[in-house]
Amino acid sequence: MKKTVISILFIFTLYCGIAQEVNPVTMENHIVTIKGRKISATKLDAFITTQMDSLKVPGLSIAIINEGRTVYSKNYGFTNFDTKEKVNARTIFEFCSVSKPIFAYFVLKQVQKGILNLDTPLYTYYLDPKIDTRQNYYKLVTTRMVLNHCSGFPNWRTDEDERNPLPFINKPGSKYGYSGEGYQYLAKVLCKIMGKTDIELNDYFQKEVVLPLKMNSMNFTWNDTLQVLKAFSHRKGKPTDNTSQGPADWFGSAGSLHSNAKEFAKFLIEIMNQNQIADQLLQLNDDLPKEPDGLSRSFGFPYKIADGKLRYFHSGNNSDAQAYCHFYRKERLGLIVLANSDNLFSSRLMPNILSFLDEAMTY
Repeated sequence: MKKTVISILFIFTLYCGIAQEVNPVTMENHIVTIKGRKISATKLDAFITTQMDSLKVPGLSIAIINEGRTVYSKNYGFTNFDTKEKVNARTIFEFCSVSKPIFAYFVLKQVQKGILNLDTPLYTYYLDPKIDTRQNYYKLVTTRMVLNHCSGFPNWRTDEDERNPLPFINKPGSKYGYSGEGYQYLAKVLCKIMGKTDIELNDYFQKEVVLPLKMNSMNFTWNDTLQVLKAFSHRKGKPTDNTSQGPADWFGSAGSLHSNAKEFAKFLIEIMNQNQIADQLLQLNDDLPKEPDGLSRSFGFPYKIADGKLRYFHSGNNSDAQAYCHFYRKERLGLIVLANSDNLFSSRLMPNILSFLDEAMTY
């Protein structure tokens, strides 16, 4: 009964939000780039529209932050390239791996509450029976290692690997190795500690993150109401589907977040602020294994030095949907871009948008 009430409230809130939105687009007169140049919002709007048309990118959701507030946000193009059904202000997209930073933020909130510890081996909370225990590596994996991508797990198993135990490709804590599997294991640990199903963990995510940040809609798990709002993904110019990437009751912490750029910008603005969890999320972990380029990571984002400024960034690719974001915490400037297709990067649309904004790509 309790779950039914939550679902009804969610649907009511979602559709009330659609009905009440009077100004669906946020576009101020100009955007200020990281180099201090002012760009007309009208010119940027025209540039994106022209680029999408010429490069055959079906749909896009973008938000830009200046001085710690969203100054530009819009959903562009089509939810389905074949039918030419247009997106609207409430169309939702896949965040792909850009899901990971907000899940890391959610996890750190639980660490702050004492629900789990960064350095307690995860098997003491829960040992996923699919993990290879032939070595004792499973006893070494911690939350800190998972968030910093040095858990020793591969990124993803192949279909053939699904029949076998999840292997370790490195000794945990010894080497950087980007891993979605590690994030999925950590979500299972949270479910076990809290006695929650995946759907209930998503309900708790609403309470812990979505409601405090005043987001209209953001979900890791799936329900039928989302399909009405979700843009079809596309591969090689052809629509695939507008459903979930996995089972409906699956909390895909590594890549199943659904929303739009305007909502995610609220998260970026929150972590630009000085508070304990944001500071922990963005602190550079110099004492943990570094990425191949020799740079440290934060729990939420890798980083680069761009024109002498610290730029946090993240990208994502679900094969038929792609995403990118970056921000400068000190300068309180950032952007998030979501595409319902496989060609956000290969078409050069993402680099072209960044170039228009006096930026360059970071991967």
